[in-house]
This record gives sequence, C-alpha cells and structure tokens, in this order.
Amino acid sequence: AGISHDIRTPLTRLRLASELAVADARSREEMAADIDEIDRIVTQFLDFARGVPEAPPPIVDLTAVAEEVAARAAARDLPVQWQRPPGVLCAAVHAAAFERMLLNLIENAHRYGRPPVILQMDGRGDTVVIEVLDSGSGIAASDVERLKQPFVRGDHARGGVMGAGLGLAIVERLAQCYQGRFELLPRTVGGTTARISLPMAHADVSRGGAAVQPNSGSVA
Repeated sequence: AGISHDIRTPLTRLRLASELAVADARSREEMAADIDEIDRIVTQFLDFARGVPEAPPPIVDLTAVAEEVAARAAARDLPVQWQRPPGVLCAAVHAAAFERMLLNLIENAHRYGRPPVILQMDGRGDTVVIEVLDSGSGIAASDVERLKQPFVRGDHARGGVMGAGLGLAIVERLAQCYQGRFELLPRTVGGTTARISLPMAHADVSRGGAAVQPNSGSVA
C-alpha cells in the first residue's frame, strides 16, 4: 500500500510533463493512456491493501449509485447500456466500495470481453441482483473460482493486457463482507454474466431515514 501510494506522485508529474513537453499529439495520447493504466493498477493494489471498511455500512440506494457509475464509465470511454429498474433498490453497503465493485466489473468486461456491456439490476425476493454482462468468448467453468483469487489472470484471452489480477478478487471480498455472493456465469448468447447478489434493505422513511446517495463516498 505504501509503495502504491508513493507511485502516485511521480505519475502526476509524468502526466503533467507529457502534456507540456510532448509536441506530437499521438505520442502524447499514448503516454497519457499508459500513465492512466499504471494509475488503474496502483488503485487496485491500494483497494486490495485497504481491506474491507470497518465502519458499519449504511443503507444505500444502489440504483442511484449504478446510475452514477454508468455515467462515470462512459466518461472514461467504457460505455455501458444501463437498464434502470423501476423503483428504488437498497442494500447495506458503503457507497464507495459498491462503486468500486461495479467499476471493476465494467472495466473487466471491456478488457476481457466484448461490447456491448450491459449493467442491470433487479429485486428478486429479499435479494438485490446486480449484473454486468459482456459479449465476449466467455470463461471456462474450471477457471471461475481461480479468477476470483488475488493476482490471478486468465490465459488465452488475456495475453498482452496489463493488470494486477485484483479486480475480481476485490469484488469477491466485498461481496462476502456485505453478506452477499459474487458469481461468474455463462450467457446463453455468448459472453459472461458477472453477478453480485446482496441482501435487500429498506430505508426507514417513517422515522426520517433515507438511503445514502452515491456522492456520500468517493473512489480515487
């Protein structure tokens, strides 16, 4: 965690230097993309090193968080087809941690699957089910549990793609922290469904309670 944090300062200097000193637009864009990729990997190391939040989780409006994550992903050139469910779906989670879970799955779908990438959510009994679907070649059943482990990456479809192998491990750990479940399932039309299932919660509006909105936390 300390090393990853220290890398952030020289990365910032490199980003500024490339913008000011590199005249060729294409070279400047390629350098910026490499710096952003290193920053993404550093963020994953920091997230993994921090572990799970210690404070009790509030009741969060997951629908509002997903709406914001979809917009942020699109701004980072990771377009998502967001299918907003009717009504409000809540769970006891930390908003920033839930944002990280969704962003990790969206990044994973774009890097190792193929578009279109779909983000959808619905209530099934006493459970909120959140899914990120891609249209790639899918994941072998024998690899599913292995890919949830820290520092593990896929083989054939993942050659040449940078990464620390921590994205899915972070999602798995946070899902368990919130008494939920994380699954990687094949789609009948091809590709993978990354599914998070969380116990549904309800804000006690009668007592003045309200679900926490996504801007109550932030993810670097």
